[in-house]
Amino acid sequence: MSHTGTDGVGSVMVSLTVFSTTSIEDLNSYRRVSADGRHVYDLGTERIADGDAGRRAEKLDAAIEELLHRLDDVTSSALQHPATFVRLFLTFGGGSHTISPHVLRRVALVNATLWIDA
Repeated sequence: MSHTGTDGVGSVMVSLTVFSTTSIEDLNSYRRVSADGRHVYDLGTERIADGDAGRRAEKLDAAIEELLHRLDDVTSSALQHPATFVRLFLTFGGGSHTISPHVLRRVALVNATLWIDA
């Protein structure tokens, strides 16, 4: 789905984080240990600012795809383990925001939960 036109606003911040009570070896380069002993893997944050809704949608899809790509070498059993929580956090500024169905399917495949702040 594509939207075109300038809505005059349009900022998005997207981040991907994995939380687990056990270590996920394939993500060690992103790892930090929280105060409560959980393993936290901050896979990155992307900021998008574009007044054109169509371009912003394309950039948002690309940013999410780039972050999800960092999970490609992680087994699905590690991502779907009951002790693991995958969070895709989106903060939307004003304006319209679109995520393509293809990207949403990729989000679902890694068992991620979408958190949205608007």
